[in-house]
Amino acid sequence: MLKKAEKNIKKAVLFESQGKVKESKKLLQEALKVTKESYGEIHPDVYKILSNLAVHYATQGKYYEAEPLFKKALEISRKTFGEENPEICNALSNLANIYSYWQKYEDAEKLHKKALAIREKIYGEAHPEVAASLNNLAILYENQEKYSDAGILYKRALEIWSKTNGKKLLYVALAKNNLANIYLKEGKYNDAEKLYLDAISINEKKSLRENSEFTALLNNIAYLYLKKGDFKKAELMLKRVINIYKKNKGLDNLNLGLALENLAEIYEIKNQYFKSSVYYKKSLNVYIKLKDFNHPDIIISLIKKMSSVYLMQNKRNDLVSVLSKILKYMSRFLKSDHSILSFLNNHMKKLPFTDSISKNSVHSFIIILTIFYLYI
Repeated sequence: MLKKAEKNIKKAVLFESQGKVKESKKLLQEALKVTKESYGEIHPDVYKILSNLAVHYATQGKYYEAEPLFKKALEISRKTFGEENPEICNALSNLANIYSYWQKYEDAEKLHKKALAIREKIYGEAHPEVAASLNNLAILYENQEKYSDAGILYKRALEIWSKTNGKKLLYVALAKNNLANIYLKEGKYNDAEKLYLDAISINEKKSLRENSEFTALLNNIAYLYLKKGDFKKAELMLKRVINIYKKNKGLDNLNLGLALENLAEIYEIKNQYFKSSVYYKKSLNVYIKLKDFNHPDIIISLIKKMSSVYLMQNKRNDLVSVLSKILKYMSRFLKSDHSILSFLNNHMKKLPFTDSISKNSVHSFIIILTIFYLYI
């Protein structure tokens, strides 16, 4: 690899772990440019840098930007390495993770199983790379609510990574987080809390407190505290997430949107409706800024929640003003018949002139930590 490109990639990976996403993106783009100029479009080094740039977007939740890059990386890997080389497994898994998030489960499972089969054939059944495939396949099953199948695979992955003598410590944290998610859904709160705290401790020991993976962990344990009714602990964790994003401008992603939403719900429960409306609006702005509209239900749900707390304050006119701005902005990106725009138009027509919307109960979701593969 060209010295300049290699230097840029190492710096970019470091910056990414520190939450310096703008700096990371710039370095990767520069590395990609000089590498293409030297080697052309189809080359192993182009594949590696392109994958890193796609991971950069994916870890921020900007999947609509990551997908075409992952597809291109897979195309290059097939032409460069062939169909049975371990290198292609990373490309298969990265694209599969996007499909999993977008609920294209059949496409995702096909790619994940192919990657797993290649790795098991080459490395055997107890290799860390095999654990990575097991973890990603487990995520797919969890997304489909196949919790028993997911739990079995998470445990296998955790067992493999735990035997690497600390070399894969961050992957141990990842597996503990994901297994904790299963325990949480099964109502095993104490078991889940222990694993979440273990995972957080590992990241803190590695001084990784300002990246997307760490904020996902904090969101997850905050959700656990919400489920237990311990709003004080939940609020502390969520504010910690928000402060990380305030410090690292440009890091905005789904983790921030979720933290803002959950904090809004806590204030709603406490009847602090003005604070609640402020944080719902901030959360909605994060999701809209990402322009990932493959999950319209998330944005529609947030609009409903925000509307509720505005109406509880008898601020119908203010709400109409906010919704009108959202409708105008999103109309620039979405077709007129998109479900979000259709909902907004109908919702605004039906808004009551008096407070007639009941208070929402706490509703959220936990973040499953996905392995996207970086190359150094």
